[in-house]
Amino acid sequence: MRAKGLLDTQGSGNWISRDLVKRAGLQDKVSLVTDNKTFIDSQGSRYKPEHHIELTWYPNRSTTTRVTDFLISDGGPFDVLFGKEFLEDERKNVAKPVLSIFTDKRTNSKQLDSLVIKN
Repeated sequence: MRAKGLLDTQGSGNWISRDLVKRAGLQDKVSLVTDNKTFIDSQGSRYKPEHHIELTWYPNRSTTTRVTDFLISDGGPFDVLFGKEFLEDERKNVAKPVLSIFTDKRTNSKQLDSLVIKN
């Protein structure tokens, strides 16, 4: 299953849309969130995710897989969103960029090249 990833250098946590989880047929891998962490979106609205999922994935044209825990979003204009902690960890652990980034000229937003989620 291919998906588009976005980078959020200010946001906290890694997120995946519930729609993508359903399309990939991964509902059986969803778990309840056990902490009480609340997130605030860019408009100031508070959001407390109820579910998360651990996925194995790899960037398009790569042979190295990653295992990442994603919070599940019921809304939002993205398939996958990587937060600042993920980006900081990638910088510490890799000598060269692992995620190829391009600028979407329609929205002027930074995006990842497509990534592949493994079942």
